[in-house]
Amino acid sequence: MKIFSYLCNMTLAEQVSNGVNGLVCRDATPCAIADEVIRMACDEKLRAACSEGASHSAEFELSWTAIGRRFHEMAEEVV
Repeated sequence: MKIFSYLCNMTLAEQVSNGVNGLVCRDATPCAIADEVIRMACDEKLRAACSEGASHSAEFELSWTAIGRRFHEMAEEVV
């Protein structure tokens, strides 16, 4: 998937919407990651929302069908 995500101009930061389908750490330090893990663990509504959002993203945005469609559209522009 990484090659397709690169070719379709999708980075990990673009795949995760903070608080919608996951959490984005302010930086990649152990403390920042721990803060976000604790935040998710302590907030049942956030966990439910992110779980539902992640399922939706996986099915409609990050599936091979969706990636293939974006790749095909980009290839058509090149040709």
